[in-house]
Amino acid sequence: MKHPIFRRFILAMSALALGHAGWAQPCLTSWNVSASTPPVNGTYACGETVTFCITVTGWNQSNANWFHGVVANFGPGWDLSTVVPGPPPPSCSGTGSWGYYNSVQGTSFGTNIGPQGPGFFFDLNNDGNAGNNFGDNCTGSANWQFCWTVSVLDGPACLDGASLSFSFNTFSDSETGSWSGAGCNGDPIVPMPPAVIGGTCTIDAGVDGSIVVCSTSPPLDLFQLLGGTPDPGGVWSAPDGSASSGVFVPGTSVAGDHTYTVTSASPPCSETAIVTVMVVDQQNAGSDGTVTACASDAPFPLFDLLEDSPNAGGDWTDPTGAPHSGTFDPAVGIPGGYTYTLAGAPPCITTSAVVEVDVLPTPNAGTNSSLTVCSTGNAVSLLDQLGGSPAGGGTWTAPDGSPANGVLQPGTDTPGVYTYSVAGTAPCPGSSATVTVVENVQPVAAPDAAATYCQSDGAVDLFSLLEGSPDAGGSWTDATGGTVPSSLDPGIAVSGVFTYTVSGSPPCLDATALVTITIIPSVNAGTNGSVALCSTDAPSVLFDALGGSPDAGGTWTAPDGQPSSGVYQPGIDLPGDYIHIVEGAAPCPNSSAIVTVAETTQPSAGTDGTATLCETAGTTDLLGFLGGTPTVGGSWTAPDGSAVPGTIDAQIAEAGGYVYTVAAPAPCTAAQALVDVTINSQSDAGSDGSAALCTGGDALLLTTALGGAPDSGGTWSGPTGAANPVFTP
Repeated sequence: MKHPIFRRFILAMSALALGHAGWAQPCLTSWNVSASTPPVNGTYACGETVTFCITVTGWNQSNANWFHGVVANFGPGWDLSTVVPGPPPPSCSGTGSWGYYNSVQGTSFGTNIGPQGPGFFFDLNNDGNAGNNFGDNCTGSANWQFCWTVSVLDGPACLDGASLSFSFNTFSDSETGSWSGAGCNGDPIVPMPPAVIGGTCTIDAGVDGSIVVCSTSPPLDLFQLLGGTPDPGGVWSAPDGSASSGVFVPGTSVAGDHTYTVTSASPPCSETAIVTVMVVDQQNAGSDGTVTACASDAPFPLFDLLEDSPNAGGDWTDPTGAPHSGTFDPAVGIPGGYTYTLAGAPPCITTSAVVEVDVLPTPNAGTNSSLTVCSTGNAVSLLDQLGGSPAGGGTWTAPDGSPANGVLQPGTDTPGVYTYSVAGTAPCPGSSATVTVVENVQPVAAPDAAATYCQSDGAVDLFSLLEGSPDAGGSWTDATGGTVPSSLDPGIAVSGVFTYTVSGSPPCLDATALVTITIIPSVNAGTNGSVALCSTDAPSVLFDALGGSPDAGGTWTAPDGQPSSGVYQPGIDLPGDYIHIVEGAAPCPNSSAIVTVAETTQPSAGTDGTATLCETAGTTDLLGFLGGTPTVGGSWTAPDGSAVPGTIDAQIAEAGGYVYTVAAPAPCTAAQALVDVTINSQSDAGSDGSAALCTGGDALLLTTALGGAPDSGGTWSGPTGAANPVFTP
C-alpha cells in the first residue's frame, strides 16, 4: 500500500493533467439534513429547542482534497449560548479522529481560507491541532454525521419574524488543513428549510415570588404570592415536577420552587413563574415533667424527663434563672423548676417546658476502705475505718454473712469483707460500704541461743541452733550488720553475735533471735616431716623438719615412747618416729605430727700412715700402713690420681701419697686416709775380695779390696765388731 502523501501526489498530477478546471470541482457531492422538530408553518416558538444534523454521504477528492471540517451557521433568532454539539463521527479511514474545535487555522501556505469555527474538524495525527494535518481519507459513498442542538431566544429578546436560518459549510484539508493542492472551492453551503420566530406570546405567568413560613403556619395560596398580574387558570407543579393544587400546607407540602405555568394554543407558547417556599421548623420544647431524686444518685439529663418528643439543642436555666448545663447532679443541684427553652427562627415562635426536680437526702454509709492488722494487734473499731462521713446506727455483717458488732479483734475474728449498712427512705435506697480486713501473722524467730566451735570444725547451720519453732525464710546478719548466709564456716568466721530476723508484714513487727557464737582457735602441730642424718652430723632440731605452720610449745615423744627434747643427737639418739604434740583448748582436739628420723653410719678410712720400702721389697698391702680401724672395701688412687689396687710392687711403684677412699650413702660423706710411700734403692757393698798384707806393710783402704762397684758411705765391721775402714797390718 502506498504512503498517503505519495498517493495524494499521484491524484494531484492527475488533476493537473485535466487542466485547472479540475480545481473548482465541488467535493461535497451528496448529503442529508434533518431537524428533530420541524418548524410549524415555518416558525419556531420562543425558547423552543431543536437538534439539526447533516449527514455527508458523498465526497469527491477534487485535486486530492480530503474531507476536513464542517461548520454550522445560525440565524439571529437563535440563542448561541445554548449551542451544544453532538458526538463526533468515527474516522471513515480508521486513522485520526474527529473533534469539536472553537477555531481551526489551516497551515497550507497560500491555499487556506483563514480561521474557521466553531465546528467539527479532523485531526489526522491526533496531536490536538487539526490545522496542521490532512482530512479523513474517504471518497465516494460515505456516512459522516454532525449534529448541533440549539434553542430559540426567549424572553424580551424573542422577537416575531426574527430569522431562524440554519446552514452547514464543509471544508477540505487545503482550506483548513495542511494540503497544498487547492480544491473544493465550489462546495455548496447546505441550508435547512427557512424558519422565523412565530407570533409573540401574550400570556403572563406573573413575577417570581418567595416566602418563609413556619411549619405550623396555616395553608398558603401560592397564586397570591406571585408578583405582577399573572393570568389565572394556569397549573402548578411541585419542586419534584409532580402536579400541585397551588395550595401549600406547611409541615406537609414539599418546600422549594413551586412552578406556575400558563399556556397559549395560538400562538403556541407558555410562560412560567416560580414561588420559592422556605419552611422553618417550629421548635418543640416538649411538655413539663417531674422527678424525685436521691442526693446519692448519679447526674442525669433533664431532657429525658420532658414529654411529647422535644427537639434537642435548647437552653436550660435553673430555678434562679441562671444558665444550666441540662444535667442535674443530685449531690449539688438546687431542687426546683428547670426551664428548657428552644428559640424559634422567625416566623416561628420560642417554646419552653419545665422539669420540676425534688431531691431527697440519701443515707451515708461512708466509702469503702481496707484495713491491715497484725494477728497480735489490739481491737479496732471498723466504723472508724470507713471513708467519708458515715452515719451512725447502721448494722455490720461479717464475711460469712453473720451479724458483727463492728469491733474487730485480730487473731480471733475472721479477716475478709465486713459490710456496714444504713437503711434508706424511699425512693432512696439503703447505703452500704465495706471494710476489707487483711490479717498478717506476727512472725516468730525463737529464743536466743549460744554455741562454741573449734576453728577446725565443719560448716554449721545457724538456723538449726534456734530453739522452739522459728519461722523459716528469715535473714542473718553479723555483729557489723552485714548480711551473712545461714551456713557458718568456723574456719573463716569470727566470734560474735549473729542475728536472725523474720520480716513482719506491716503492721506486724519484725521478729529477731540472737545466736552468740564463740570460735576457739584450733592448735597446729604442723604436718609430718622427715630428716635423714649421718651418724657424724651435728645435733638436729626436729621442729624445723615439721611441715605447715606448727605452733610452738608442743612436746616430743621418742620412738621408744620416752619423752624427747626435740633435738636429735646423731650417733647417740634412737632413729625412728618422733611425735610432736600440741594440746588444744576445748572443744578443739590435740594436734600431732611425726618427724621420721633416718640415721646412716659414717664409714672410716682409718688414719694417715707412712711406708718406707726397698725397691726390692716386692708386693706390699698398703691397708696395713693406715692407722685406726679402716673399713675394708674402699678404693685406692695413686699419686697421679689414677686408680690402683690396694697392693703395690715397690720395684715399679711410684713413691708418693696413696689415698684410700671408702664411699658412704647420703647424707654421710666419703672417708679418706693417705699412706705416704717412700721407696729406697738397694745399696751395693760390692763383691767379696781379699788382700794379702805384710805385717808392718802399708795401711789398706778396705773398700779398694772389694770387687764390683760398692757404694760409698758404708760401715765396716771386723771380726771383733766395728772396724776402721782403713786396715793397718
